[in-house]
Amino acid sequence: MRQGPSVRMDPHAPALVDALLNAELFGVGPADVLLIGVVGASHDPGCTLSAPVHASVMRVVAQVLCELDCLDVHYQARSHAIDPDIWWATLEEPASVV
Repeated sequence: MRQGPSVRMDPHAPALVDALLNAELFGVGPADVLLIGVVGASHDPGCTLSAPVHASVMRVVAQVLCELDCLDVHYQARSHAIDPDIWWATLEEPASVV
C-alpha cells in the first residue's frame, strides 16, 4: 500500500483503503485486489438506486463471474432466488418532504 488511509467524503465511501491497510498491518492483506463497481448517481441520505445503476447490476455480476472463471474459482447459482428486501434497491425515488 503506497498510500495511507483515505479521507471519507460521504457516508457511503467504502473505506476500502482503510480495510486493506488494516489487513496488511495484521499480515493478512491480499497480494492483488480487483475492484469492480458502479458509481452511484447520488449519495444523499434515503436515496434509492438510479436507473443507470440498476441497469448496470447484471453487467457487474457478469464481470465478477468472468473474473472468478479466470481464477478457476467454483461457483453456482442458487436453485431458488431470494428477495433481499433492501430499502435502497427500489427504483422509486423517495417522496419529497414539504
